[in-house]
Amino acid sequence: MNGSHVIVENFTFKNGPEMFPHTPPDQGGVVVSGDSCVLRNCLFDSASTGLFSSSSVSLFLDECEFTDCVTLSVSTAFAQLVSRACRFDSRGVSSGPSSEFFECVFDSISTSFALHISDHAHIENSIFRHHDAIGLSTIEGPNVSGEIVGCTFMECNPSLFALGFIRDCSADLLIEDNLFLDIAPHAQAGGTISYGCTENIAGSMVTLRGNTFTHCGGNNGGKCFRTGNDTASMVFEHNRFIDNFGSGSAVSLNSQGSVFRQNVFINNGYALASVYSCDARLNYWGDSTGPHNMIHNPDGHGDEVSNSVVFDSWYIDTLFFVDAVRFPNEFPLDFSFSVYPNPFNGTTRIALNAPNAFFASIELINILGRRVKAIYHGPVIGYQEFSLNAENFPSGIYFVSIHDVVQRFALSTQKVTLLR
Repeated sequence: MNGSHVIVENFTFKNGPEMFPHTPPDQGGVVVSGDSCVLRNCLFDSASTGLFSSSSVSLFLDECEFTDCVTLSVSTAFAQLVSRACRFDSRGVSSGPSSEFFECVFDSISTSFALHISDHAHIENSIFRHHDAIGLSTIEGPNVSGEIVGCTFMECNPSLFALGFIRDCSADLLIEDNLFLDIAPHAQAGGTISYGCTENIAGSMVTLRGNTFTHCGGNNGGKCFRTGNDTASMVFEHNRFIDNFGSGSAVSLNSQGSVFRQNVFINNGYALASVYSCDARLNYWGDSTGPHNMIHNPDGHGDEVSNSVVFDSWYIDTLFFVDAVRFPNEFPLDFSFSVYPNPFNGTTRIALNAPNAFFASIELINILGRRVKAIYHGPVIGYQEFSLNAENFPSGIYFVSIHDVVQRFALSTQKVTLLR
């Protein structure tokens, strides 16, 4: 496809089983060039590479599906790729600078990476699961900056890391509100997130905020997060490190200027190791006696920390303390939810009790079965409440619907009445 502002809808490219065995073409199925291209509701099935571009085209994918491709689902090393509600099965995606991914699913990827990004990228409310390949990382790339927000990484077994970034550290990186569940790299030196700088550039910031790491493993330091020798400042706040296995520390730092605030460490064995002095006051370490350290707190019964970690032994803050949070190895769908008040006038609350982690889509549906409001899209863990503001909608009967995005079916629906 070649041209300016090309729009393709409801298109299917399929190489059926009768086409195999054969030598895949170098650039097939669909080659895109020109200025920009939009593809909506398209299927790429059993191609060599589902979508290929070697130019700096702007490429927009909306509700497309790629399945059983031979080499890659999408290869656009120089193109800006913007994907919404797309599904990539079996093969990964290589994208160019300033790419964005919203509500996408990367499932059962067997290539060395599920997603290769370069330069700035934004990844939001997407799912990465069942990545089991001899490759470096589930998401990898050079000089990565941008945001990874509200995503779920589950049952991934890469060679080394779920996120593996080596950057020049000239721009900021935000990793926020993600769930890392059952990450078990093949290599003993592996972990969940690895980050490092290639150049000595000061001034950039790496922020990890509101993430949950559970059942992640590794026998070297940094089974949840590790960094090389770099100058980027790092802030860890409101993260939860719970029930992570292996002999390595949950977090291993080789950088200066790191700050930890209001994080929870429970049952990790070794919580935090740092080469340089690390300000880790106002965190919870799994016990009211504080973290264990042979020199500074030998009577602490919490997770262990290294000598360079500055901590408060006694700190417990129930605003963020998570007690008895456990995530089972299974992925059951047993949960309950309620809407109150109901009937309601303008605003109401949705209470969801999900003892097992899953990726939810909560929507408001009208009497005609049409979605009129997206309430929430992201991981759900334990008890959570969501606010529904319907002040701009007319009186009548509506339905609150909860879907499991990964399993692709509705879990439950409840009728609500809006009164004026």
